[in-house]
Amino acid sequence: MGLPEPAPADLERARKGDDASFGRIVRLYQDRVYRLAWRMVRDAHEARDLAQEVFLRLWRGLDRYDPSRRFSPWFFRLALN
Repeated sequence: MGLPEPAPADLERARKGDDASFGRIVRLYQDRVYRLAWRMVRDAHEARDLAQEVFLRLWRGLDRYDPSRRFSPWFFRLALN
């Protein structure tokens, strides 16, 4: 089973600064990002902080996403970095 992809309309609106669309993207990935962070640090508080940082970086860097490609691989590369 592959990773879910956000709706293209949500990606486009989020790139333009729409908070509601960005919130839908966050909800789509928040559990996976938290689990990824937890596996890296094995501490719930630190994992929550790291997950929050990932979504902050996403907000700041969403304009660098190329919409002709799948979002989830790009996003999880951002999360791992």
